[in-house]
Amino acid sequence: MPFTPANITITGVTIPNILDDATIVIENVLVTISGSSAGNGTWLSDNVFTITLFGTIFVATSFTESPNNVTFVTLASAPTDAGVVTKYISDTNNFLSTQDPVQSLPESEWTGILQSTTVDETPVVETPVVETPVVDPITNNNAISNICFVANTPIVTDQGEIAIDKINPNIHTIVNKKIVGITKTISIDDNLICFEKDAICYNVPSRMTIMTQDHKILYKGKMMQAKDFASKYGNLNGSNKVYKVKYNGECLYNVVMETHSKIMVNNLICETLHPKNTMAVLHKTLQIVNKAQKLNIIKFINKNAEKIYNRKFGLQQK
Repeated sequence: MPFTPANITITGVTIPNILDDATIVIENVLVTISGSSAGNGTWLSDNVFTITLFGTIFVATSFTESPNNVTFVTLASAPTDAGVVTKYISDTNNFLSTQDPVQSLPESEWTGILQSTTVDETPVVETPVVETPVVDPITNNNAISNICFVANTPIVTDQGEIAIDKINPNIHTIVNKKIVGITKTISIDDNLICFEKDAICYNVPSRMTIMTQDHKILYKGKMMQAKDFASKYGNLNGSNKVYKVKYNGECLYNVVMETHSKIMVNNLICETLHPKNTMAVLHKTLQIVNKAQKLNIIKFINKNAEKIYNRKFGLQQK
């Protein structure tokens, strides 16, 4: 459903044994605490938000307007229903079976904008699909890259969720920051990495998400390449929901910002393309050269991809 992204600041938050006089900022679903990233949370409704801190502490918030108050509650397990959170807040004596008691905390004030559903139309984001044509990486007119997503992957922008290949840097922004460009590339790996819905935890990712092997995601406070996550945690909680899928030569895309940043992709926190990455520099260069020069540059990049990215790719170059 279309929504207005949240942009909330809460100051002076104290949660015993967790936080002390902290400032919490919620941008869409990305949470920072006193300037440090705390991962991504989940909106259970227009005014109930939940996040897991340090992988084990489950915190839910309930917002009210006029006055702008927010109530925090720590729970023994991750909530999946807004009504459950509201009930826990209203009944501080509630216990989860064989678990620690629910802990409700004093109300705090918040400023900003709550997430809200809206009837405004936003572009429909389709499920990522893998196209069928197989291409020769040397003669292809798109350069080789190692950090990108398949077409139709939804990116959270200030204007709502937009398919990555439909993002317009002249229109869209991310956390009020300029998008420098969208790269369009190919890979010469045999496989991409697929994260099925709920592969990491509830609603993370919120949809199937497919990316290149080297693309990094945030997990337990650290950035990890998708291929490493698949090999170490592909069977997280016995789910078998992170695995390799065949790559067929379709075009891939990534976001370039003015600085190396993070973006929200189906509730996964992922990296943008570093502005000093070969592909980011190439993207800028290709905007100012003629077509013949562009093709010669791309051909050179593709012939030397393994040296440039300092690793072996799956497909053999001719």
